[in-house]
Amino acid sequence: MVRYYTNGNDNYYSIYKIFRADDKRRDVTFVRSFTSPTNSKKYALPLSNTAVPNDSTPFYNKWWDPNYASAGESSTNVTILRYSEVLLIHAEAENELNGPTAKAYKSINRVRARAGLPDLVTGLSKDQFRDSVYLERRLELVYEYQRWFDLIREKDAGGSGILLTSLQKVGKNNVAAKHYLYPIPQTEIDNNPLLTQNPGW
Repeated sequence: MVRYYTNGNDNYYSIYKIFRADDKRRDVTFVRSFTSPTNSKKYALPLSNTAVPNDSTPFYNKWWDPNYASAGESSTNVTILRYSEVLLIHAEAENELNGPTAKAYKSINRVRARAGLPDLVTGLSKDQFRDSVYLERRLELVYEYQRWFDLIREKDAGGSGILLTSLQKVGKNNVAAKHYLYPIPQTEIDNNPLLTQNPGW
């Protein structure tokens, strides 16, 4: 059993506000108020970008177990792979191979329809469709341990991308394109001369 915490914080709000109001996934992923199973008190906090002591809203609801003995914790099983991710993988792969075809649109629109959203606008370029898939993945798979890998895949040939530029914007100037990969241990390279060290190391 793995225990993890579902109490709110401002990082949750930064993602919460990306959702459209009519996106059914928003209120499945987050909860703005709840009644504690331990003391029957109702907890609700104002939506804002301002941090508040201990917890801030919204609370993380996707894996929350309302019957768990300690409020804010959960031992609910985490999903490893869902069909919606398979559809988004197909949409992305089809777009990369053939552009935004009808097949690619069909896959992403099935995910959007389940969320109560209209079909994705037609006529998108390959790059625009790719961005739409990445956004859909961010909303559909929020806190399912996929975002880090998506950020790595979004980098361009020069190593730039959302992850690198975002870190640099907040003063993390010691990050570079080489940090997308760990260095191969020198002992492994010594043992196998066919190995090539990852770029930059």
